[in-house]
Amino acid sequence: MEITGEKIRKKIVRLRAKVLRNELIAKYNDELPLREEVFSVENFEIHAKKIAAAHEIAVERGEDKLLKRLDENEAILIEVYDLLSATLEDKLKIFPAGEWLIDNFYLIEEQIRIAKKHFPRNFSKELPRLKNGPYSSYPRVYCLALELISHSDGRLHKNSLNRYISAYQSKVTLTLGELWAIPIMLRLSLIENLRRVGVRIYIGRKDRDLAVFWAEKLIKKAEESPGDVIIEMAEMAKARLPMTSAFVSELGSRIQGQNIALGASLMWLQQKVFDQGTTMEQLVMLEGQQQAMDQVSIGNSINSLRLLDSLDWNEFVENMSAVHSILSGDPSETYNKMNFDTRDMYRHVIEKLARKSIFSEKEIAAKCISLAEERTGAGEKIKYCHAGYFLIDEGLPELEKQAQYRRGIKDAVTGLLKKKPLFFYLSAITAGTLLISAAVISFLFHSGGLLWHIIAAGSLILFCSCNLSISLVNWFI
Repeated sequence: MEITGEKIRKKIVRLRAKVLRNELIAKYNDELPLREEVFSVENFEIHAKKIAAAHEIAVERGEDKLLKRLDENEAILIEVYDLLSATLEDKLKIFPAGEWLIDNFYLIEEQIRIAKKHFPRNFSKELPRLKNGPYSSYPRVYCLALELISHSDGRLHKNSLNRYISAYQSKVTLTLGELWAIPIMLRLSLIENLRRVGVRIYIGRKDRDLAVFWAEKLIKKAEESPGDVIIEMAEMAKARLPMTSAFVSELGSRIQGQNIALGASLMWLQQKVFDQGTTMEQLVMLEGQQQAMDQVSIGNSINSLRLLDSLDWNEFVENMSAVHSILSGDPSETYNKMNFDTRDMYRHVIEKLARKSIFSEKEIAAKCISLAEERTGAGEKIKYCHAGYFLIDEGLPELEKQAQYRRGIKDAVTGLLKKKPLFFYLSAITAGTLLISAAVISFLFHSGGLLWHIIAAGSLILFCSCNLSISLVNWFI
């Protein structure tokens, strides 16, 4: 069997899930599925404007919590999958939500892998983070995604997504990085929702397994020695069993109508439930409702993960980008004729400038167009009237000055290299060649070799070290 890095990673994750399962399940036990009031498209727009007004952005950078949360979500989902697989092997019934999870687990694993691939470490540190609220210090765009999933019960639509983000941006403009992060944040949110439902499935399955265990003990005792059923009931009372809807409905259905000697056990169960302020019938009904809702949530989330792969995110980003909208007003009318990659490169330059400027991306884009329009009014050549002249050409320093860009050491070095690239390229190769040659010739000289041997070898070494230096410089670049 071929051993790959991905297979090794999966083995490590499964081992970690086994070791930490109790700790992780307990950690996330109280988190309910992302299931709030389901909104229409119009209500989504109202809600987006409301949360835009409420969001406050933190000034300081926070720690990256999302990758750690994704790792824990993955470990829990694997543990849930393994438990459900074992249940099937034991020929026990699993409910539709569990069937959805098992049948589509390959897709969930693939989506987790995609999320980790396209979400490099420290990426979320560059995104604006919330200052307060339940998701304080989390990226703003992640909370936007959670709100969308919560109020759609995990069911995404292209139209509702576009109108939701547009409504939010009517109050607060998202950065280019945030727009590009939306697909990955939606993926993380859907995986989060699957994990939340998965924890409920896991706990419910454990409670039902416990009910099966006690039901079999009671039935066996009733058949062998009916008078001793009371002893088993005493043990049950000492065990402090969880009177959850899953446990009660499973135990009640298994002992009801089995043996007349189990009547007392059924009455005891009914009394325990009554002491909690409810009835067995209500718990059975509640269990059925929860199973139905979990099935819908799981199904919606999995179908939405499929939808994410089918959407054109390049088109989405351009449609939602305020920077793109401003640059489309390029006086030379060149920007809109360019291909997507070139336009995106222009937008990323503005994103970079905004990180070390007091102005927003939107304001810097407007300054860029303003500079281009000034050149147009002065009757300059079309080259100098194009937005790209101030983003990737000789006009960049002028835009940096307008944006009050704070240049660092890295910018200074990069700028110097770009001014005389050939000089630094050849200088690096020459320096590398001389250093490698000097090191080898020095070794030969101190080894006591003859002078003409050293000279002959030195010429060969010079040629070899030149090739090596070229390869090293090219690799470094």
